[in-house]
Amino acid sequence: MIKIRCSKSLETEKRYIIDVILTEFLGLEYEIEFTNKIQTIELIINSKTLFLDSTFWKLANDDYLNENLLPDVKFTENPFTIEQDIPILFGHEIIERSGNAIHCGIDIFGSCFFILSRIEEVIINERDHHNRFAGSASIAFKNNFLDRPIVDEYVEMLWNMISLLEPTLKRSNPNPKIFITCDVDFPYDSSLHSIKKTVRKSAGDLIKRKNIKSFIKTWKNYFFYKLSLETNDEIYDNLYWIMDQNESIGNKVAFYFIPYSTSKKDNPVDYNSPKMCRLLNDIHRRGHEIGIHPGYNCYNNEQNFKKSFNKLKETLAKLNISQPINGGRMHYLRWDNLTTPQLWEQCEIEYDSSLSFADLAGFRCGTSKEFSMFDLKNRKKLKLKQRPLITMDCTIIENRYEGFGYSDQAFDRFFYFKNKCEKYNGQYVLLWHNNFFNNTKDKELYITLIKMFCD
Repeated sequence: MIKIRCSKSLETEKRYIIDVILTEFLGLEYEIEFTNKIQTIELIINSKTLFLDSTFWKLANDDYLNENLLPDVKFTENPFTIEQDIPILFGHEIIERSGNAIHCGIDIFGSCFFILSRIEEVIINERDHHNRFAGSASIAFKNNFLDRPIVDEYVEMLWNMISLLEPTLKRSNPNPKIFITCDVDFPYDSSLHSIKKTVRKSAGDLIKRKNIKSFIKTWKNYFFYKLSLETNDEIYDNLYWIMDQNESIGNKVAFYFIPYSTSKKDNPVDYNSPKMCRLLNDIHRRGHEIGIHPGYNCYNNEQNFKKSFNKLKETLAKLNISQPINGGRMHYLRWDNLTTPQLWEQCEIEYDSSLSFADLAGFRCGTSKEFSMFDLKNRKKLKLKQRPLITMDCTIIENRYEGFGYSDQAFDRFFYFKNKCEKYNGQYVLLWHNNFFNNTKDKELYITLIKMFCD
């Protein structure tokens, strides 16, 4: 049993981050004593003490949503890290051992709270044209550690110091996992149902993709559909292809659907159509997950969010599909740190998997592990878990984001993040859209990825 002593300020926040790190990440038992007699955070184990800096908590002083808390990051080497160096957000680089004590100058708990709670996204007022906090605006990117699971690194550093003081202590050590997901923005080829969408798609075939065969196929499918002849709907068929490929290697896939249209950026779908009923039943019958993908204008709108959740719940009930709606992801990865988590919590959804940056792959939350979220507005721990999204297809491949295309660098980028998650016994979360299979290279890369992550 670890006994923890710390000051009474920001007690709720300290309880939250200590519980996430010690219980959820390390599986250790502890008890906390709050007192105003000390300034550091003390971990006492069998008369041995680890003293941790508390710079963040002193700076916050009951108000941690001000720009004075944006850290001046520096890097240091120390004997307790498993990487070559470690970023210091709060505190200093000096670590000393004397007798039965270790004095650590890095504020591990404060730094982890800052990263996991995404405080900076409230403080920094920079948004893209979708009103998203961009990866390029993040402290992690600006200081070159977005590609590193910094919270996982801090946890390992903390554990190395604890185990040095008390080698008999045991931690939980789960195996690394993979979680394959698909945001079903388009369950089927909507151009089949609209002359305008057919014109737009065929123009894209010629101008953007420079693919004459695809141009011909687009118009052929449209006319075949209008004549009630059999059509080739690759977007719909890809959902079955994804299931086939993952089932062949023992993976289960989470498919997230947009049940309620809130914008032109949401594709309206008739969930009562035979095509959609067959799809949902087949996903359920084959043992995959049906989750929610709240529409474009849901991330900060309680009414829209609840309508989306209730619509999907009613749809599944009509089809006698008994699985609960356990989780999902926001459309376009839109996220408001002071509003969105509460919307998931109110609908009693177990997990969200939205927290990745659209423009840059990496560890937005600094971790590859699932964790309980914190409500910055009401200052309380949530039941909602965050299952951080690590890589998304278009983020790495498309020119509008990282733009690696189908090069060796793209493959290396996916492989790099897989290795990082595996190194820290985390969960690699991959998102691949069913409408992102535009050529054979897409499918080849996808197959390579899901097989690689299961080796």
